[in-house]
Amino acid sequence: MAVQFPSFESRTVTVDGINIHYVCGGSGPPLVLVHGLGSSAAVEFYYNLEPLAAHHRVLAIDLPGFGKSDKPVLKYTIDLFVKAVRDLMACEGLERAAVMGVSMGGRVALGLALDSPEMVERLVLACDG
Repeated sequence: MAVQFPSFESRTVTVDGINIHYVCGGSGPPLVLVHGLGSSAAVEFYYNLEPLAAHHRVLAIDLPGFGKSDKPVLKYTIDLFVKAVRDLMACEGLERAAVMGVSMGGRVALGLALDSPEMVERLVLACDG
């Protein structure tokens, strides 16, 4: 059974031949959510998506290799994931957003902030040890 979020739209963008799935909903300042290793946007942020959408335009990505995104045979690196988030933001027309990452997603969010600081309005790292 698929997880449903009534006020969110399921979307896919293709970047470098990889279909990247994400959900988008809400209105207000943009907030990009990045899940951890072995998870997906729907699992990691199940209880958070709807409440956050009350105050933000939320985009929650399934990183390549996870959730409903493509799972190509390639070397999965933090740099690959950072590029996926950067490209998703560009496809959505987001020049700048708050970015939150959990666990490995925290490393991805930090990588984005270090590589492209102009794109990160605020940074939230949760359990990124």
